[in-house]
Amino acid sequence: MSAALGSVVGSIINNVESAIATAAVDVVGVYDQNYNQLFSGARPIKAKIAPKAKLMDHPLETGATITDHRVFDPTEIELSLIFTPATYLTDYQAVLSAYTGAALLTVQTRADTYLNMAIQAPPHEESPDQADTITMILSLRQVTFVQAQTSSVPTPAAATNSATVKKGAQQGTPATATQTSAVQSQTSESAGGSSTLYNLIGGL
Repeated sequence: MSAALGSVVGSIINNVESAIATAAVDVVGVYDQNYNQLFSGARPIKAKIAPKAKLMDHPLETGATITDHRVFDPTEIELSLIFTPATYLTDYQAVLSAYTGAALLTVQTRADTYLNMAIQAPPHEESPDQADTITMILSLRQVTFVQAQTSSVPTPAAATNSATVKKGAQQGTPATATQTSAVQSQTSESAGGSSTLYNLIGGL
């Protein structure tokens, strides 16, 4: 009776320990947009979260430096992963698929949840010490994708009768017969006036 009870108790303890271990590992996980866990066979053993901000500094003539505002950089996360031997090939391909497909992921840690994370580098290591699995330091960065919008620019209408239009160097146009006759008439009158004035002065 005691042996059977001890066996049952031992089984319960093993199940509880297994559940606790599984829950502890899954505290940190990578999920898709529908909150489905991805490459669950890659167990996170360390998470490094690095939020940063740039302080906008401006020097003064007095030699002091003031800061008027700051710009927040995208959050970066490094996940140290060790792949389960039974599924490491499948999980590795799933990581590559998310990487090449620019999938937006959600990273859950003990402290917070980080949305719109994209894999920017999935380097892995293979060594004789771990012949049946691989390790990886998965680098993710928070991103915001935007859709570029284009629009056609209407062709401006040709400007006419406008003195502000830049025409560059222009060739002169020949004078008309009327313009030539008027200029010759004015020249003759000017010449005649000068001769009469000269004659008057000369007569004096």
